[in-house]
Amino acid sequence: MTEAQTPSSVAAAGTQPGILLGAAVSKRTGKGKQADPDAAKKQEAQRNRKTTIKESAKRREQYTQLSLLWHEKLLRPVKENVLEQAARYLTPSEYDDVVEERSLSGLCGYPLCDRPPQKIEQR
Repeated sequence: MTEAQTPSSVAAAGTQPGILLGAAVSKRTGKGKQADPDAAKKQEAQRNRKTTIKESAKRREQYTQLSLLWHEKLLRPVKENVLEQAARYLTPSEYDDVVEERSLSGLCGYPLCDRPPQKIEQR
């Protein structure tokens, strides 16, 4: 304010310092603006995606633990019903790992068999 201006003349002219400062603050912080109706939908969709990803990771971890348990069970000779149950949880590559591990342990690769692997003669 200059010496010629009084607080009432500044207010009358619409250039009151407090009002201008308030307008600048609301522009910077975004207060006073209309909320975007799509923004709430986008935030909700993002929360749903995060929840879905977390649930998926949790299920994947549970599946991994189950397949590891079945893998360990098949390293010993088992009955046919156990092998059928394990087939629900093991992928073909995981089953191949079981066969390989059994043969490295000195067992036949087939989980129902308890004999040592046969030697194949090369001709």
